[in-house]
This record gives sequence, structure tokens and C-alpha cells, in this order.
Amino acid sequence: MEFKTPTKRPRYSSPLPSAECSAKRRRLSGIPAVSLPEEERGAVENVQRGTSLSDRFIAVRPDVAVPLNISPRTQRYVNFFGLKGENTLSFDKKPKERDATPLRPLKSHPTEMSYTPVTIPATSAVSNLISQRQAVLALDGSGISQDLFAYSLTWSYKNVLAVACEEDIFCQDLNTRVVSKLGSVLQPYGQYNMVEWADRHEENTLAAGTASGLVELWNLGRDRPIRRWWSPGWVGAAAWNGHVVAVGSGTGAVTLYDARASDPVGRITAHFGKVHGLKWSTDWKYLATSDEDGHVNLWDYRKGHGTFEGTPLAKMKHDAPVKALAWCPWNTDVLATGSTYPEGMIKIWSFKSLTGSAVPHPEPSHTLAYDTSVTSLIWSPHCKELLSTHGYSWKQPATSTRGKPVPVVSPMSNSVTVFRYPSYSRLISTKSHANPIAMGVLSPDGTQIFTVCPKEENMKLWKIWSPAPKEEKENIMQQQSIIR
Repeated sequence: MEFKTPTKRPRYSSPLPSAECSAKRRRLSGIPAVSLPEEERGAVENVQRGTSLSDRFIAVRPDVAVPLNISPRTQRYVNFFGLKGENTLSFDKKPKERDATPLRPLKSHPTEMSYTPVTIPATSAVSNLISQRQAVLALDGSGISQDLFAYSLTWSYKNVLAVACEEDIFCQDLNTRVVSKLGSVLQPYGQYNMVEWADRHEENTLAAGTASGLVELWNLGRDRPIRRWWSPGWVGAAAWNGHVVAVGSGTGAVTLYDARASDPVGRITAHFGKVHGLKWSTDWKYLATSDEDGHVNLWDYRKGHGTFEGTPLAKMKHDAPVKALAWCPWNTDVLATGSTYPEGMIKIWSFKSLTGSAVPHPEPSHTLAYDTSVTSLIWSPHCKELLSTHGYSWKQPATSTRGKPVPVVSPMSNSVTVFRYPSYSRLISTKSHANPIAMGVLSPDGTQIFTVCPKEENMKLWKIWSPAPKEEKENIMQQQSIIR
């Protein structure tokens, strides 16, 4: 008897959905529909027919977890804008040429539509400090004052450096690199604590002050002072306005001296602590003064009479000594102030809001808190940037405790830092010294600065900005004339 295995009879399913199929369909109803391109449809048909599509290449992980064609609507966007597909390899014989159409950014990813590349101008500090983070020149400063509030270095309009080293003043002409000794202070008047070149009205005249209160005027080429006055106490900051120099003292007084007169021509007595900062506005009408108690005052200077009004125009406040003051050269309404330990803040003030405010201590328009000592502030004359020099950094104690700030090392410690105007975002920080920087001075052309480190007894030259092109410079000058 022969036995024959019966063949399996095919089963035909009903075209109507069963209960089980309906349940699965309900569970899958939330999955978005995917519309495949024609070439991918053929690949799916080949798989269904049993054709092997194995390849030696391994698929690359997609850039995004959610595909762009997740729904019919986004699939229509993909087809309309011509977005890239999911294929990693390109099977075209000839690579496609770069598309210069306005819709080209859409071909990478929709997130790139909101990204705009930042163009860095050649005048910016970023262009110079990134390419060269080393000092251009280093000079020995043996004997400079160890006081971080001293002004031991100044740079004249004729490109001559003057350095106060104990009882002596030395000059170096950077055009010829010739070093000469300008003069010495007679004893027992102490050591020089301040030197400051005059502006273009008295460009060969240098003001010098000692810790005992002696103020002298030296003329380049003379072997003795041309003027000598006594200031009440320790001599701090100084600032020139034409033939007149304002000098701050340890008693809180600010005295005005005229290079053409033998006696003082004016005095301010609104401060009670040492005056650490003095800065004239760019239009020479106002004087900003600051002291060790954190007070910053604005004074209206009557240039024709050489006097000040009885009370300051405005009063500002920090919670630490203030040495750094800087008026914006291309926006006369902006004043920047910087404090040292234990606050470490840069505050930006609007002159119009200060003079028109009835509040005793108005709020600044911007506050930059980095818990790092600010020793000087310099606005760029070539681009809209603000430079600051720094010393020690610290970490503030917890609000629940009453401890003192703890010293730390931060990217801004002992650095030269540049901020963008008007956002005041930090562009770059370059560590300039291993110890605190006492001050920074700007070159006559506005492209370089010298930093002074008392503990290291040296000075370093840094290339910060580049001069603006001629056309751009003319536009800046026109804007400045309109503002004034």
C-alpha cells in the first residue's frame, strides 16, 4: 500500500478585517504614515519577492532621532524643498555642484535655518588675540610700585613710555628704542606713585606724584621739574584736560593744577577715602572720580572758569574700591566703572539717565559680575569693544554663611578680557601674567596696550585691535560728529 503525504492546502483569508486585525490596527493607528520615494518602493518590493539586498556597507547612525518625513505633511515639505534623504552613499557618477539658491540652507537640516554665522571683523580683538596669544614685547620694570592702585606707567601721544621706578622716572622712545632717565625725586619725599603724560596741548609734559603728597611737572628734555606743588596726603590718580591736570589724594580731595600757574586753580572735597580713579569725558566737560569706598561721582567742569559746581551731577556706588573708569569714545552717553575685591564687577552707566535721575544712587544699565578684581577699563577706538584688565579671582561664600570670599583661579584671573558692545558678552580672555595686573595703558594709535604686573616687575605689550579701513573709519568719524 502506498502512502502519499497530502499537500498543504492554501488558506485564503477573508478580505474583511478580523477582530484581531482590528485590534492591531487600533494600536498602530497612532504611528504616522511614511511616504517612501519611488526608488525605495522598488527596494521594498524586491524584499517581498525574496531578493537579497545585503550590502557590505554599514548604515550610518542618523543625525536626528526623529526623521524629517515623520508625517505626510513633513514629507510634502521634504519633497517641495528638496531636503536630503536618508541615504549615506551617493550613487551619482558626477557630484552635484554647489547650489547657490536662497533655499540651499534648507537642504541640510531645518535647525540650520536659525543659525547665522558670526562674522568677526579684522579690527576685533578676537582676530588678533586668537592668532597671537603671546606678548609682542616684554620690558623690565624693576623698582615699580607694589601698590595695585598705583599708576606706574604712562604712554604719550609721541609714542614715549614713562615708568616710575622708586625715586626715578625713566623714558623709552618706542620709535627709536632709546632709554633715558628723566629725573629723580628729592628725599625725604618718598617714591613715585603716579606718572601721567599730558594730552596734545602739553604733549611733552609729565605729571608725577609721590606717596608723601608731592606733585611735580616734568618737561621732556629738562633735568629738573618745571612745577612743584604739595597735595594733601598720598597722591593717587591723575587726568589731564588741556593745560589743567586733576590729581587725587589720600584725603579724598581732587585738586586742579594749571601748568601755566604756580598755585592750584580748583579743588573737590566730596570724597572721604583715597581717590583711586579720575577720568575726563571725551568732550572734556565732565570729570568722573572714584575712591576706595566704592563711590563714583560725576562733576560738571566749567572749562572757561576752571571750576566745578558745589555738588556732583550724579553719584554711583560699588561695594568695593573703584579704580577703573572709562568713557566711551564713540558714545558719549556711556561710562564704564570697575571694582576690585571683594565685589569684582563692571557696571555700565548711562550719563543721561544719571543726570536726570532723582534717585540718590541710580542703577546701572548693565552689570557684569565675574568675582574678579577689575584694575582698568579701555574702550576700543576702532571697533565696538570694551577691554578690561584683571587681578585675583574669588568665590563668594554661601548666602547662609558669613564667611569671606575664597580665592580661586578662573579664566579671567590675571587676564586681559574683551567684551562686545552693546551686549557685553565676553569675547575672549587671555592670561597675560601669572600675578595680578595693576593697570593697562592704550597706545597712541589705539591698537596695542601695555600691562603692568608689580609682583613680577615687568610690563608686556599686547596687540589687541587693528585700525579700521579708511572708508569705515570715515563713517565712524561722521557718527561721532553727529553724536557731539
